[in-house]
Amino acid sequence: VTRPTVYSYFPNRDDVIRAALLQSGYALADRLGRHIKQFSSASERLLEAACFAISELPKEPYLGVITQTNLSTSVYQNALIDEEGVLICLAIFQDIFAGQALSDDELVEVIEISVRLTLSLLTLSGPVERDDNALRAFLNRRLLPAAGLPPVALPATN
Repeated sequence: VTRPTVYSYFPNRDDVIRAALLQSGYALADRLGRHIKQFSSASERLLEAACFAISELPKEPYLGVITQTNLSTSVYQNALIDEEGVLICLAIFQDIFAGQALSDDELVEVIEISVRLTLSLLTLSGPVERDDNALRAFLNRRLLPAAGLPPVALPATN
């Protein structure tokens, strides 16, 4: 496809990138939604959704680029305010909190803290290298209480 053809559909480069990110976002959200349906509590669903996103997001053809530190800051600046992206998040988090008494404002706050934490874990190096079990335990201790949810009982690890 030639550049003039692309720009006849998209006014600028950022809109091309946004469209690619949204397409990939819908695919990831669909897989994530299927994954969390197997868990019975909101705590388990949020914990597994975060672990799934951290594991799978870098593998997505277009979304994986957000883990690259040289990406345009416009992606990060709009991550929580892009209308269509917010709708994707709302759908996921409504599934996570199905059956819970949560106001719209509370749900938006939980989305914000969850997305911010997930993005930072994907893009910033931390003081501790965590395998899957350690990451799950970390999110259980820190993300679930921040979301107003009780921690889940995790299997003991050596």
